[in-house]
Amino acid sequence: MYIYTFIMTDVYIRMYDYDVIIIGAGAAGITAAKNLTVNGKRVLLLEARNRIGGRVQDIVTKEMGDIHLGASWLHYKGENHILKGLLDMYNVKYLNDDSLESNENMDVYTSNGKLSKTENDKFTKILINLPRNIRECGIKHPTLTVTEVVTIIAKKYNYDTGMINALITRAFEHCSMNSDVMLAKEFDGWEPNGQFIKDGFGKLLEHMSKNINIKLNSIVRKIEQTKNNVSVSTNRKTYTCEYVISTLPTGVLQAGLVEFKPSLPKNKIRALRNLDSGNHEKIFLKFPRVFWDKNVEVFQYAAEEHRGVCSQWYNILLKAENQKILYTNISGPDIDYAKKTTGELQKISMNILRKMFGNDIPEPESIYVTRWSQDKYTLGGPYAHPTKKGTMEDLSIMGQSFGRIHFGGVDTSKTETETVEAAVLSGLRTSAEVLKICK
Repeated sequence: MYIYTFIMTDVYIRMYDYDVIIIGAGAAGITAAKNLTVNGKRVLLLEARNRIGGRVQDIVTKEMGDIHLGASWLHYKGENHILKGLLDMYNVKYLNDDSLESNENMDVYTSNGKLSKTENDKFTKILINLPRNIRECGIKHPTLTVTEVVTIIAKKYNYDTGMINALITRAFEHCSMNSDVMLAKEFDGWEPNGQFIKDGFGKLLEHMSKNINIKLNSIVRKIEQTKNNVSVSTNRKTYTCEYVISTLPTGVLQAGLVEFKPSLPKNKIRALRNLDSGNHEKIFLKFPRVFWDKNVEVFQYAAEEHRGVCSQWYNILLKAENQKILYTNISGPDIDYAKKTTGELQKISMNILRKMFGNDIPEPESIYVTRWSQDKYTLGGPYAHPTKKGTMEDLSIMGQSFGRIHFGGVDTSKTETETVEAAVLSGLRTSAEVLKICK
């Protein structure tokens, strides 16, 4: 226990269990804890689950081998980024090719079959320019959503509803955003990119978490701050500290599952109301044989309705040797489909695959469905985005400190967003804030 002595009009003693308590052992929390620990601070990292990683979860299954349930790609924005250096430092292997370029190796299917090479190339060219065009059109039409703007853009090419949905899905819903509720003017024009993390981000976080004081199965119920300290109450014990770093997900904050005393300030409450917590699930299907083109990376179905239900298909064979696995998503406005049973989702998945590849394809040998949107410690997708009532500034408001409490995580900056790197950078930011004032 640290004892701090301060001289004011009298001499008195303050006692804390820890200098800093960090809530959430995901990429943001572990990064913050690592930085504070190496700088000599006494840190406690609290995690509600029985594992570290947060929305990074790499598992080994008997049926499918290694699969990544959460983050899988090394994304970056701008020319400079730090995550690749960390992966290299800890010898975490990633593929050298850019696996998420908009001009990726992709086949597009409609209800009439696979697009011709000419039409497929046309679609790809439109997709490459789409992020910039969404932003530009959104500024001209500030009241229109991304869906409405993409529809305007796509109509120039005489695209029907299915092809419009395919554009929206490739540009937005494989990033977990619901384009129906976000204004196009708030889109930052980022073109998705990323190298596939072959070893998984879990390996990186395991390395980074070494020598950090972590308590698992510790569900935070209340954070109470006074002028002099902060108490953090869990399902097991109450701890005291000088400062707190919260990396609680947006969905958890929106649900009010953690009590703040005093309550969060009005600007944060307003910002939470203006955000959508994101929507993204994965469905993995392993087959007895490969019936798809093993050299194609992505298969996109141009769904005329329910565009967020199993319309995007990824070929894991290109990422992991001998894995006869395809995985698809539930995302965007159709996240409620994740409430269906695994059996129901298998039928839905196979119905779409047969529309693409014919009726003779085999049933899968096994299936795995993620349930992040129903996980009480997540309650959402990988990252949040503003609704029609919000702006990107709401994310930065969520990153502002509140007394002795600092806020990190992927949803706490209007410029560093949507990526594991954004979470890591938020951990560095919040720990630097605390180091500046925690002498």
